[in-house]
Amino acid sequence: MILPLLMLAAGTDLRPANMAQCRAEKAVAVTVEQLTAAAGQFEGKCVTVSGPAWRRSMYSGVDGFYLTYRLGPDGWTGPEGRRRRVGLNFTGPWAGLESLRSLSVTGVADSCERMRRVLDAEDEAEERLRKRTGSQAMTIRMLSGYCHFYPGPVVWVTDFKQDVSRLYERRVGEEARRSVGSLVEVAPQWPRYSGLLALARQARKALGDRDRQRLTELFAKGGNPRPELEWLLEKPGTPFRELHDPDFDAPLAIFADAAGQYGVPAAAVPTLDGYVCFCRTGDCQDKWPIAEIDTRMNPDHPYACFDVDTDGAGAVYLESRRGYAPLREPPGSAFRPSGGKPGGR
Repeated sequence: MILPLLMLAAGTDLRPANMAQCRAEKAVAVTVEQLTAAAGQFEGKCVTVSGPAWRRSMYSGVDGFYLTYRLGPDGWTGPEGRRRRVGLNFTGPWAGLESLRSLSVTGVADSCERMRRVLDAEDEAEERLRKRTGSQAMTIRMLSGYCHFYPGPVVWVTDFKQDVSRLYERRVGEEARRSVGSLVEVAPQWPRYSGLLALARQARKALGDRDRQRLTELFAKGGNPRPELEWLLEKPGTPFRELHDPDFDAPLAIFADAAGQYGVPAAAVPTLDGYVCFCRTGDCQDKWPIAEIDTRMNPDHPYACFDVDTDGAGAVYLESRRGYAPLREPPGSAFRPSGGKPGGR
């Protein structure tokens, strides 16, 4: 996948002026946490920073990666996670990383806040001009790339080196859930438990019966259900294939975001939002996902998950987690069909 991420807003070039002069031999070596702790100290300087990277972000480590999925009451990444992530802005073709990989980048340190100040100043100047001239013209300015979604430091990359041989494994076990995880198991006494359990049983029966009509009703959120049905029933690598056998005993676990929703504690959220996961091996103790990112598809996962969501109108729908999981499954917990290789491949 090619992602040309030019940080331009309504014609405004927000790139630092010294990018052409920023080369590895002139760069100051810094860590992710140094950049987040003292972004102003490095702003405008040529730096080299290394760490695990995925898509538009670099992290302080695997634990730092997980902590960015711990949300605060406002629904955004909490302070622990913000200290462990910096943005990466690439001004040319960039093959996005679909799994967490070791990356070393050289570039000019910047911040989303500085770029927003530039756009705010342009908005204010335009407003003054409209008042003087009576013009009704208005320019909509916004940041693209990493800063469209997140605050904090970024690096405008001028060079990078990728270690494609190094893969990072997901964290497993209840201790990892407590220390860096962001999902909690939904307890039977929680308001949403019975509804999520009912949906899980309906999806399980529909898969076992290969009931395309019922699966369409459960998974078709206002669009064509064909990609979901192909993934659930037909793809050779689908992690749901064990559920095609109605007699297969698949233990079930239901998870929810530990932070709750819009200030409502997780145990009190009334809507049917959560993750329904089925064990593919018969025993997933200390193997269940500890974060949303772990619920995404990986044929080596010992489980397969659905995402249960409620839309603005209150309608409930399911989604299979087709987005590929960026972390490798540890060999000790990887799914192996009888006599097969991990993932059955």
